[in-house]
Amino acid sequence: MTGLQRLAVRLAVEEHGERRRRIAHQRRVRYYRNKVSMRLGRELLTHEPVHHVDGNPTNDEIENLMALSSQLAHMCLHRLKRYEAEGVVGLYSVAELFNLRGHRVVWAT
Repeated sequence: MTGLQRLAVRLAVEEHGERRRRIAHQRRVRYYRNKVSMRLGRELLTHEPVHHVDGNPTNDEIENLMALSSQLAHMCLHRLKRYEAEGVVGLYSVAELFNLRGHRVVWAT
């Protein structure tokens, strides 16, 4: 990021309270996506969603964020967590299911 871009960056609180990073003449980037991309060392691809581990979308601590390979992987993770909360016992762990289905975690702490 250049010095001019750094000057143009500002955090904006949207109507619904979500923080976004604004760069002049560029698209808005969600704050938590920016935190993960800075830690990862590259911009996240558009198809790489960021998952909040504790389920709280307002908790943008880096330890609570996980980048996944696709939206399908993200929905699969939510489904597995919902089954776990309902007491359904699976044959495989989350990691094993991800490997079986070809999903992967791009980045996590």
